Amino acid sequence: MIIEGAIGDAYGAGFEFADMEFIKNKNQLTHYQQHPLFESIYKKYTDDTQMALAIAELLIEKTAWTPVAIADKFVEVFKRDPRQGYALGWQGEVGIDAVQTVHAVFTVLSEAHSFSEILKKSVDLGGDVDTVASLALALAAVDKNMENDLPRWLYEELENEQFGRDYILKIDNELFKLKDAVSIA
Repeated sequence: MIIEGAIGDAYGAGFEFADMEFIKNKNQLTHYQQHPLFESIYKKYTDDTQMALAIAELLIEKTAWTPVAIADKFVEVFKRDPRQGYALGWQGEVGIDAVQTVHAVFTVLSEAHSFSEILKKSVDLGGDVDTVASLALALAAVDKNMENDLPRWLYEELENEQFGRDYILKIDNELFKLKDAVSIA
């Protein structure tokens, strides 16, 4: 679940707020795309996945679910592995609307029939596409009716440093064990 979100995040990061002509020409699901302005994010997930990892770690650790615990975990995870996307030194209006993002995610999910289609449609929207792709693929990953037809290279070429692909897969496995241990009455 988180691995698919990380793939959507890393693939989408190459297109985030890019010109629509760039997206139209490059969004072919043939390779991770180098962002025209941010070279450091190539094949890397952003703050979107990192915050998902923080929440997952809290669940696995069975930490008390409080605003302070959540904030502390976000800070801990950021400090151990700083990521592109956090608004360092941010001032003024935020140009990203959470409601629009949620609408975009559910529009993509309602129109797509496979993971590849979700990823392509998410990026084709333009704007904050790494967030849309990350959320949509993470949600699709728990839908047994959605075909996971993502090309293997998206998994294989995703960064694999200390908190990269192998770490994310470990967290995914621990989350699924946790899910299996919890019975819903």
